[in-house]
Amino acid sequence: MRKFTFLLALLAFTTMTFAQQATIQKQESVKETIKSATPAASKDQGDVYWSEDFDGANWTSTVEAWGQGYKLIPTATLPTHADGGTWKFVDNLGLDYLWHWSDVGTRGAYSVGADDDCHTPDPATVAKLPEGTSTENGFMIFEGDYFNTTASCVITSDVKEHDTYMVYGPIDFSDKPGAIFNIKTYYRFCCDPESKFVLQFCDDFDMTAGTGTWGDEYRINSETPNNDYTYTYERDFSINVSADVIGKNNVYFKISIITISHYFAIIDDIKFIEPPVNDLLVTDNWAHYLIDTEEDDEMINTDAKYNFYGGYTQIPVTLASPFVKFKSAVTNNGLTDAVNAKATVEIYKNGVLDLTAIGDPITVNKYTKDTLKIVTDYTPSDIASYQVSMNVDMDAEDNDLSNNSWGYNFEAVSNVYSRVYHGHEDDFSSAGPRDWKDGGYDGDMIAQYYDVPEGTSVALKAISVYMHDYRGRDAEIAAIEAGSFAMIGRVFLRDLETGENVNTGIATEVYPVNISDTATWVTLDFVDEGNLNLTGVIHKQYFMAIETFTGTQQELRFEVGTELSLKQPNGNGGWVYLKSKEKWAITGDNYAIDMILNIPNEFVNVTFNVNMSTYTG
Repeated sequence: MRKFTFLLALLAFTTMTFAQQATIQKQESVKETIKSATPAASKDQGDVYWSEDFDGANWTSTVEAWGQGYKLIPTATLPTHADGGTWKFVDNLGLDYLWHWSDVGTRGAYSVGADDDCHTPDPATVAKLPEGTSTENGFMIFEGDYFNTTASCVITSDVKEHDTYMVYGPIDFSDKPGAIFNIKTYYRFCCDPESKFVLQFCDDFDMTAGTGTWGDEYRINSETPNNDYTYTYERDFSINVSADVIGKNNVYFKISIITISHYFAIIDDIKFIEPPVNDLLVTDNWAHYLIDTEEDDEMINTDAKYNFYGGYTQIPVTLASPFVKFKSAVTNNGLTDAVNAKATVEIYKNGVLDLTAIGDPITVNKYTKDTLKIVTDYTPSDIASYQVSMNVDMDAEDNDLSNNSWGYNFEAVSNVYSRVYHGHEDDFSSAGPRDWKDGGYDGDMIAQYYDVPEGTSVALKAISVYMHDYRGRDAEIAAIEAGSFAMIGRVFLRDLETGENVNTGIATEVYPVNISDTATWVTLDFVDEGNLNLTGVIHKQYFMAIETFTGTQQELRFEVGTELSLKQPNGNGGWVYLKSKEKWAITGDNYAIDMILNIPNEFVNVTFNVNMSTYTG
């Protein structure tokens, strides 16, 4: 057995980051009716119709002291806006866990506070809102964590999952051509997988009775995972809501926090803005690899919203198969129809253009969504660095080209099959027994899956995994030095039609983790018992799994790298096996676990003349 650090560094890569779930999901995914909340744009496109900056001059009378912070006075008279509209704050649990005005930071056992005192507000959290946010005169906060924190700074044994909202209205949009909703926000939510932060609209709300017919949900936390801090680009959140408000003179909006027990949400500077005249924006992209998920989606139980089937960043050239279709989901964010909207895909090989394909043009009506398709085959047939770029355009000149493009980089290599971007190790998060729902037992497994194309047979050599840097974790370092941390590499075969996972019997020897292994890639050779060949079978995948051991049931964390910035592959990421539950579960993580093939001359020296242009969305 040996370890090495990979020498093949990938190109710099820029991409739109899409919805990821950082907690373990049920194997049967929950389907929701949710409108896309991909940012329309963060800048002011036109006239500001309506705004609220939560100025303390209007809001301090609505709160009372609560320790070193505030809480809403339930009987307070809430400010009336210049247009005559009013606010309403509701806790559906009936416990007065309400949004409130503040000019200090977050508190709570998990949100902590200044100097790690959970009762002392931490202003550093407020500073995470985007530049230009008017926090100096106050903001609105929901202290979900603090509501569940005891005087001794621990979470109460009777944790409540909050269900609370704020409503404002009415606003008159009857003479407006369209509207973009913009809000500055910073949050972190935990711990129910169904936690959500949503915006809705209504034109028949009764402020006194608290009743009305609310429209579909816009997810404000559409792309930031549960139990993670707000992605930078979602802190200045915009969404075109024209379909919900135009032509109406009695519009109410509601911001809700649902099934959230821990952490907080801060909002400020709400605006309704006039949309641009012409603005076609990309909300999602797909480069379908191996199969067309539109045709096979039901059969193989996958979800076409994820990136190309497989989602690999490194593909052994002996296993490379064709991309069969490219698609861009688009929204017409402008005031006029997008005539002759079309997508163009370009693929560069070692910096040289190797493919250009253009889809059939269509008209995307204003405030509607559609998908632009390019039906073409492309196979990465040589060892090289590849860059896929997609761009959408229309007849009219787009007023905002910053949201019209997307890019994805990958490599065809000799023997490495990988989902994570090597060279990004400093950005890897962590996964381990104590991070898994109901996990923490010796024998739990972390797994990443790989597709071997139908009819192809390959020989395995090893499994490679990135171990985290344990600096600052004294208990874990002591356990590693004592020889308590160990792992075994295993291979499983999953049937996508039945959901059954079968142990192939392919495994490594037990490998005790050494301190010198941390912050490096560790490679474990499989024991060759004549069964190291894998054959590709349609609708089946192979799992490369790491079985973890800490030799104790203490609060120790076996940390294996994950890459959360990658767009999710089919299946929602990696998998874990929970020994205590005797079942597999999907996670939102792309684990830093690689399949290594047994190919002579593992490393081929290739000189790349790479076009380092990146594509942003």
